[in-house]
Amino acid sequence: MRSDGRELVALQVAQGPSFRRRLEELWAGGAAVLPLAPDLPAPEVRTALARMRPAAHFTDRSSERLDDAVAIDPDTDLVVLTSGSTGRPKGVELSRSALRAGAQMTIDRLGCEPGERWLCCVPVTRIAGLALLERAELLGSDPLVLERFDVEAIDRDDGCRYISLVPTMLHRLLEARIDLGRFDAILLGGAASSPQLLDRARRAGARVIRTYGMTETCGGVVYDGRPQEGVRVEVGEDDVVSLATPSLMKRYRLDPSLTEAVLQEGWYRTGDVGEWDGSALRVWGREDDAIVTGGEKVFPFEVEQALLAHPQVRAARVSGEPDEEWGQRVIAEVTADIDEQDLRSFLKERLARHKVPSSINVKGAS
Repeated sequence: MRSDGRELVALQVAQGPSFRRRLEELWAGGAAVLPLAPDLPAPEVRTALARMRPAAHFTDRSSERLDDAVAIDPDTDLVVLTSGSTGRPKGVELSRSALRAGAQMTIDRLGCEPGERWLCCVPVTRIAGLALLERAELLGSDPLVLERFDVEAIDRDDGCRYISLVPTMLHRLLEARIDLGRFDAILLGGAASSPQLLDRARRAGARVIRTYGMTETCGGVVYDGRPQEGVRVEVGEDDVVSLATPSLMKRYRLDPSLTEAVLQEGWYRTGDVGEWDGSALRVWGREDDAIVTGGEKVFPFEVEQALLAHPQVRAARVSGEPDEEWGQRVIAEVTADIDEQDLRSFLKERLARHKVPSSINVKGAS
């Protein structure tokens, strides 16, 4: 390994207290850490190690020094793999100070008090879990870290005031009729959430806060459309959202060209498209998801949200279909107890003409 930098160590241990202890030990020893999910299949582990090139790989049962390692810059403490939703996973280099800044912003926004506990049922190898552990560290509390998402374990707990969830988890907790009103706040992120899910949760007494952010920003930096303190938002002429935040990443591991493409003078180009009115941010979807019909751009997420706003619509999926005249046609598949024409009339009152699907396939919900 080159000697002009720190070692990067891949850490692959069970979710729980041992992960946090090993992470702190490696940091105290001067290493940067690449967390890997304990159940990551062997071929994916090999791919991650080959691409990130750490100096060692530690598991619950073994420790191995690796050949062909590449040192990491002194300003990096973590390399977190993205989910790969926009392509192959990238290694996001983060500093502990950025992670701490993001955690403090959330503590301040929620009004957390010292000693208050977080319940962790999201992976600690992803940014949602890592950010949660850092919040607990700043609060001087011991988080309840579950090995996996467990409805019964969440129901049994009566000491945690805060929890982070993805929409699927929230749905399952509601289905199980878990008392969610006992949490001071439920941070909901990781994927788009339907209006019906949010309304159902709030009627059940849950204080749900929708978060927007990514690994590159140490998690959520926009809560319910409004930026955290110290976070700036810009939307360019191309409708792409850019963020500036104290919790911003350093770079992508071993990928300077991609880093240069998204990081410019302290701003991160997210690749998401949306609308910013100076105080609230609305995100429509990914830049690459746009359907171009008759020269106009349509983002599936925006149309899906309009469909889901109808109380009789249970599910909606919008996509583009090749068309000789228009280039692409907007089509929708909907699960609902409503006539197609009534649904089309509903959309025409909420969307520009070119955004209304030319074809709506309605399947009965019952």
